[in-house]
Amino acid sequence: LQPFPVAGRSRRAEIASDMHHTCLEPPRMLRHPPAMVHVSFVLFPGFPMLAYALGCAALDTANRLSPEPLFSYDTRIPGHQPVRACNGALVDPGQPNWDGAENVDLVMVLCGDAMPGRIPNGFQAFLSRIAAQDGRLGGVATGALILARIGWLDGADRSLRLLDPA
Repeated sequence: LQPFPVAGRSRRAEIASDMHHTCLEPPRMLRHPPAMVHVSFVLFPGFPMLAYALGCAALDTANRLSPEPLFSYDTRIPGHQPVRACNGALVDPGQPNWDGAENVDLVMVLCGDAMPGRIPNGFQAFLSRIAAQDGRLGGVATGALILARIGWLDGADRSLRLLDPA
């Protein structure tokens, strides 16, 4: 998988460059609607609800502000059963399995403070199928550690931001 963000031209970068304008020039209309970018949020127990809600809201807002939808997304959960967020809210999986990897451009793995004892094989196979099609990965909180634990960050330049609690 490529680092996120990546150098080169991903579909996301093409959308951004097609829509780029300065405040001095009027916005240009797209000649051809870009292909829609699909994001899969993968939620592990204790995931940060705020990160999930803000991610979904950002995609929804971009779609509302664009003449054509730019993003679609789904929610996947290892074990395909409802999972609790760090605030106690229960979230159902929108996608009941690991099918459809060919349509996913970006996977965001969200996990709370506790590293899961087991990383499901189906999830790992899902990531492998996305990697085969030049997909992108991101992790929030322990989600980044999950990616590292299963080897997706080995030998690649990645950016981790740590928040100073002070």
